[in-house]
Amino acid sequence: MTAPNSIDPVTLIPSSIEPTAQCPNQLAQPCWQLGVWYIEPGINRISSEECKLQLEPRLMTTLLLLLRANGQTVSDEQLLNNVWPNVVVSDASLYQVIAQLRKALTDQQKPYQLIERVQRKGYRLLQHASMLPPPNTAISQHSPQHTPAVSDKFRGKTRTNRAIFAAVTASCLALYVISLAFWHDEQIPVIYTPLTAAPVTSQQPLLPYTGFEQHDWSMLQQALYLLNQPQAAAISDGIRYLHTLLPQYQHHPALLVALCNGYHAMHTYSDWSLQKALALCEPLLQQALKLQPDFAPALGSFGALQLSRNNLDGARFYLDKAGQLAPEDTHIMLWRAALHRVQGQYDKAFELMDKATKLAPLSGLLKRHYAYSLLGDGQLSRARVEFQLALLLEDNYSDRALDELELLPLTRQRALAFLLWAERFPDRLHSPERWTQLSLVQLSLQQIKQAEASLQQAILMSDKHPFVLLAQAMLAQAQGQDAIANAYLQQRLSLNPQHKIFQLQAMFLSVPPATTLQRSVLHKLLPAYSQDADQALQQDLANNEQINALYFLLSLPQTERRAYQSNISDFVSSQQNADSLSLQLLSVVGLTEQANQLALHLLDNGWLPSPHDDYYLAEQHPLWQQLSVEFFSKLQQQRQQVLDAFAAEMAEIKSNEVPQ
Repeated sequence: MTAPNSIDPVTLIPSSIEPTAQCPNQLAQPCWQLGVWYIEPGINRISSEECKLQLEPRLMTTLLLLLRANGQTVSDEQLLNNVWPNVVVSDASLYQVIAQLRKALTDQQKPYQLIERVQRKGYRLLQHASMLPPPNTAISQHSPQHTPAVSDKFRGKTRTNRAIFAAVTASCLALYVISLAFWHDEQIPVIYTPLTAAPVTSQQPLLPYTGFEQHDWSMLQQALYLLNQPQAAAISDGIRYLHTLLPQYQHHPALLVALCNGYHAMHTYSDWSLQKALALCEPLLQQALKLQPDFAPALGSFGALQLSRNNLDGARFYLDKAGQLAPEDTHIMLWRAALHRVQGQYDKAFELMDKATKLAPLSGLLKRHYAYSLLGDGQLSRARVEFQLALLLEDNYSDRALDELELLPLTRQRALAFLLWAERFPDRLHSPERWTQLSLVQLSLQQIKQAEASLQQAILMSDKHPFVLLAQAMLAQAQGQDAIANAYLQQRLSLNPQHKIFQLQAMFLSVPPATTLQRSVLHKLLPAYSQDADQALQQDLANNEQINALYFLLSLPQTERRAYQSNISDFVSSQQNADSLSLQLLSVVGLTEQANQLALHLLDNGWLPSPHDDYYLAEQHPLWQQLSVEFFSKLQQQRQQVLDAFAAEMAEIKSNEVPQ
């Protein structure tokens, strides 16, 4: 089901188009032929005799619109409305999709052979496209045989069954009517929660065999397996199998919830928007809860939906009830942890995700959420370790560029990847956190005006969000407005006075620093340092908790910091992946030469200093004033390389697509 003015890339083609041959596959679904390409919308795949390619859903949606137009021009407005429903994007996003589609179809040389730009109007296909039905062998088990209609071109090679083709289309239309009964014609606001893509977990009860035919039961098991695979192609196949089963088995709540989770997974592992996943998911969950009000997976998913709409009371009600019914369901644990993070209860989120990852240690998704919870609890080093492990398990999800920005040191490559991600997925910027991330990347590149504009978008959405307030402090600091920066830090602290990191930053980042209170605040927040400071420092360094060691050293007079030079030097030298925190530790104890060598080494490996990690722009960092001129010169070159690479990428897209 999709919005009335949008097209779902998994929707089958209307049967009014005359079939001329059969699809060259073993799947029970029709496809299109365009030149040398066979196009299978149901599984987002195109193939020729030489190769097979998996298209992202957004590309397939665009191609499907052009195919259905049958050579007529599809306007820019139609493409924008259907490819990005209910989302405002720039023409550059459309140009990029067309460029990617041409690349997939090997139609990049002018004059184009397949897709033509109609000046000031839109796009159209240059070749006739034919719709082909599925092979008889894939459907004949369930459908009667009829005399086929075969075109001269394909006579003797394959046959067509119009009755079967009509039956497949009727099944698709029946599914649409079922979904349409629950449609809510309203725009769903997006609140960033990386929770909405949890797969079906082993803790969820399987559907009972009773009432299922053997073939359908086998299809269901295959679908559940595919939904757990972190690849868009596999998840799309799983959704297709569930679509096939849904008209006959819509009274099974677990099937409805599995389909909902499949939609969320498409948001995570492809370019589906969150709005689309939620709109498709809500009627399924409503139906599941009508059938079985105490079905824990449905309650959990519905709670997650409420959280995505920022309805915290509703989310808490449904997630608490789901957690009571299924306390070891990792799916539900993940969503409850996300709710705790939104509420600032990072210790509770950490406990839940620690338990969930032990129950399912090979889930990259769970490990990512574990990293989010650790990060919120101030355990940056552990968060980075868990995130790196998550990437080893699955590295191809859609928001990787965003997570790398938050969890790993900024580099040239990561900055460029994030800027391109923001262009590719403009609908995913519709949350204050993500606009803030974009603002901080721009600030790292010294694009002050662009950073202000992006941050303003975040402020309009949530002017009291802690991350937004911190970014406002960083921007004010970069502009030399110390008093304003301090005020934002204090306002952030007032929202959650018990948050350890908020307290430490409000105290130690203030300008001038409130030195008379620093030692007492530190001892309250890090009590181990009040008992045996040397031992506490060694313990934190051994645990790679550099941030605690840094705040302790900042609380000391400069003359006392030098006593720890040996400890810090040995620690940094032993690190395999020293970062900007290591650089700050060297600087704070006065090891200027070692700090300078590390800074140049980091730059040579692509590092890009970011206020996100260090609060200050590098040129204004109070601990880096003694670094060499060579360091700051190389840094400026790094920034320019990112900007030049981004401009080149965008120019290539626009040069191919902007109307002449």
